[in-house]
Amino acid sequence: MARFVGRDREMEALKHAAELASAGQGQIVAIIGEPGVGKSRLFFEFKAIAQSGRLILEAFSLSHGKATAYLPVLELLRDYFRILPEDDARTRREKMAGKIVMLDRALEDTIPYLFALLGIVEDDDSLAQMDALVRRRRTHEAIKRILLRESLNQPLIVVFEDLHWIDAETEAVLGVLADAIANARILLLVNYRPEYSHGWGNRSYYTQLRLDPLRPENAQELLSTLIGDATELSALKRLVIDKTEGNPFFIEEIVQALFEQGVLMSNGTVKLARPFSQLRLPATVQGVLSSRIDRLPSKEKEILQTFAVIGREFSISLARRLANCSDDELDDALTVLHDGEFINELPGSQDVQYAFKHALTQEVAYNSLLTERRKLLHERAAMAAEALFATSLAEAAASTIVIILKFYYHHAINNLSRFPAGAVSAKAIVATG
Repeated sequence: MARFVGRDREMEALKHAAELASAGQGQIVAIIGEPGVGKSRLFFEFKAIAQSGRLILEAFSLSHGKATAYLPVLELLRDYFRILPEDDARTRREKMAGKIVMLDRALEDTIPYLFALLGIVEDDDSLAQMDALVRRRRTHEAIKRILLRESLNQPLIVVFEDLHWIDAETEAVLGVLADAIANARILLLVNYRPEYSHGWGNRSYYTQLRLDPLRPENAQELLSTLIGDATELSALKRLVIDKTEGNPFFIEEIVQALFEQGVLMSNGTVKLARPFSQLRLPATVQGVLSSRIDRLPSKEKEILQTFAVIGREFSISLARRLANCSDDELDDALTVLHDGEFINELPGSQDVQYAFKHALTQEVAYNSLLTERRKLLHERAAMAAEALFATSLAEAAASTIVIILKFYYHHAINNLSRFPAGAVSAKAIVATG
């Protein structure tokens, strides 16, 4: 990662909130900012210094996440109960029930709701005939009670990223949790883009931090870490700062683009390889990403777009089934995409996992697909996921269903005119994803 600069005020605010929460004064801190301004990076750096003596639980939203109920919550619960992809249903039941009983036997009544939420079906499904609204409320309460009880053992930092993409059920869980943590040892961290809004702002334990672009001196410091301090680069640095207005991800992407276009070259030190006076740079970070993707060799571009259909993260197993190339060609493409900082390899997984460097990278790659190509890839992704997870469909159900629904959504949204005039419900289903 590039050097972390210019966020001292925000970091101090997060540290103070963590101290209050650890002392039993629960806190909510929301980081608001435009894409690429560094919301996730701020949380990453804070977690690195705040994890000692605290349990950190994280949940990430996806650009298509609104179509799947509880998607971030499911991720958080799997993390809490240490559920692995290879765990069978019995192992999952044992992990969940065992941890809940050890935490507090008074919480045993939450087990059926959590089992149902994670797709663990028992022979005697006591919830099958329950009123849907009652079941929903008790499910939300179960999640809240588990987290509150865990906070008596150790302070919690609960992180939900990219709320602008969350589904309604996850939003409801967050509302229940936000109401309950005033006297708990819980720090709830959320981030989102400015267009998102919620109803927590009137709580005394809520803090909202607007993450602005870097100040010129901080942007200059970031550029110095990326390309050095050679005098001949001074004018180029000023151009980059003016163009990006201090957006750190935008700065990083423009620097990558300058290397790819041959304006900059590195041989121990970074130098100007050709004049940049006539250089025309895109006006937005999305534009830079789009031009960088277009400059990729055709095979690497195709594979990157294919990965974007899967989501922000993807496994090498699924990628091999979906990519239309040999294993050697895929490995070569992964190297090119990794070296170009489009994707990163994720550590600590049995199956090799990759993630797009930034949510914007995945968004732009996905949106660069033509509609017909996108529909075809969704269909292929659904078939590949079904084949790969044939023996563990419970774990894969959420991601597989999302892929399938996106395929049908894009198919149906382009054929709305074919619905009969009276098919209001069908139109409504499609329109809401």
